[in-house]
Amino acid sequence: MTFLLALLFSLSSNLDNFVIGFSYGVKHKQISLLSNTIIATITAVVTYLSMILGQWLTHLISHQESSDIGSIIFIGLGIWSIGNSFSNKKRLKKTIPKN
Repeated sequence: MTFLLALLFSLSSNLDNFVIGFSYGVKHKQISLLSNTIIATITAVVTYLSMILGQWLTHLISHQESSDIGSIIFIGLGIWSIGNSFSNKKRLKKTIPKN
């Protein structure tokens, strides 16, 4: 079961890399080995540091508190996204000339 979770995590965390690689491939552009290595190293280090920080935070914050904080963050992002959508529509109406 642990292997399956690790596999699913690695697939989900690298899905964006797959999409970017696919789009570069469609355009027949190549990313150099050095650039790929730098990107992979930075991704691995940041993921590792995030996991260490998360492990450290489990000693400071209870499970219920972390769940509440996560819920508040997601609700805030949803409200921000909806507000941003409305402001973009208003901005488009101002910039599109009427015939």
